[in-house]
Amino acid sequence: MQNLNSEIRTAIFFSSRGSTLCEVIRANKNGYLGQVKLAVAITNNPKAGGIESAMKLGFPQENIVKIIPKDFETPEAYGAAILHELKLRGVDLIAQLGFLPTMPSNVVAAYLMSSFNQHPGPLDQGRPDFGGKYMYGRAVHESVIRFSILVPRFRMTEATTHRITDAIDGGAILGRKFVEIWNNDTAETLADRLLPFEYGVVLKTFRDFCEPGGPKEIHREEPLIRNADELAKLKEAKDYGIAAAKAVEKSTH
Repeated sequence: MQNLNSEIRTAIFFSSRGSTLCEVIRANKNGYLGQVKLAVAITNNPKAGGIESAMKLGFPQENIVKIIPKDFETPEAYGAAILHELKLRGVDLIAQLGFLPTMPSNVVAAYLMSSFNQHPGPLDQGRPDFGGKYMYGRAVHESVIRFSILVPRFRMTEATTHRITDAIDGGAILGRKFVEIWNNDTAETLADRLLPFEYGVVLKTFRDFCEPGGPKEIHREEPLIRNADELAKLKEAKDYGIAAAKAVEKSTH
């Protein structure tokens, strides 16, 4: 990260409606993010709703860049195209805010200590948790609700930010906010109630990068998953959540 008295030029990666991107644009405009300066928004989806939403908020169209993974023969080539754009814009910090592709390893390496990802569920670095392949959006919410039924002590989900590494959702936790799971929750109601807290955690993480030493890493004293029985129920809950999310996605296409 550069000198704390100068701008922290930031790139946001998004894939869909870009609701968190829009919250960041608003916070950037009103000065809430301090030295953080939103330099570019990069999407893998040329039809992402966040493109129009960002422009309606006054974010310049020339600062919205579409880099499509399928246009490249290898992940390394995809990453090289991303790195070229980041270098061109003088980017110091990158944030994945609803970005679905796996970030190429060459980009991860270049921004290892100056990047973070938004995640809508509890994580526990290096131990079993609600992250990993296919665990995003609805799949996470379905999984935590299912797990709360299987394991009655588990009544809280979390809005989380964490460092980006080559392990999906595997980086150190940088920010989190606990949100209660209600008895009558559905994936939709939980997602709606959690989202404002996700915004808050993301904005705080940006502000933490402005502080000397950057954000403090958060480590759990007690594992999220406590024993072999809970580990088996976690797998059951995640399998259920992923299948439920895929079924909804299939039904809407």
